[in-house]
Amino acid sequence: VMSGESSTLFDVVARTRRPGGAGDLLAKVLAVSRIGASADRALIGPNVVKFFEEKGCQSLSGVALVYPKHSLFYVELPTDLVNSFVAYLSQLEKTGQLSDSRVLQTSDIVAPVFPRFAHRMLGMSAKITEYKPTESLDTVIFECLSNFYRLGAHLSKIDPANIETVLEDLPDSAPEILCSPGMVEFFIKSEEIDSLGDFLTRYVLPARVTLDNEVVWPHPVRLFPYE
Repeated sequence: VMSGESSTLFDVVARTRRPGGAGDLLAKVLAVSRIGASADRALIGPNVVKFFEEKGCQSLSGVALVYPKHSLFYVELPTDLVNSFVAYLSQLEKTGQLSDSRVLQTSDIVAPVFPRFAHRMLGMSAKITEYKPTESLDTVIFECLSNFYRLGAHLSKIDPANIETVLEDLPDSAPEILCSPGMVEFFIKSEEIDSLGDFLTRYVLPARVTLDNEVVWPHPVRLFPYE
């Protein structure tokens, strides 16, 4: 990157994928959070919608599921809004609405899985059963992601006007396609998954690229004990 402007790692990656930039790409974001003690659970989903409306987002789909103690976000959005959405979740942490969030996955997508964006509070037990997987962390994340794919495929088959009702009934009608609270807590406790701060530090701060003419060659070598 030879321009005078600083580029983030996200910008660099976007240019390698599409020379014209990231504006015409779609991506998905999968993130989970604990709900803050002072949060109004009923406002988490509507506030996500409001955030994207204020951004003028025209291509939004996915779902926000609000459990008694956790929030799960699977969002399909323009790639150039990925960092903004993660920063929005970070702001919710700073105000105590969310805490201990983890970004499980972000990646480009060819087409949305969900017919539109929807959100719902789910009436399920607040009890958290410890989740002890025998598979690798990547496999468990893929299992969670697969549940959202199944949910998106399921919602695509019904009348869009009935989506919220179907979501509300999921704990009774199709609990097998919901990530369990124990699984969500397992992700939150994992030190291998990016926190919001980790993600933003990696992808939002300017990328430092060292040019060949900035490298001292040969590298100085300390010849202990002679130096």
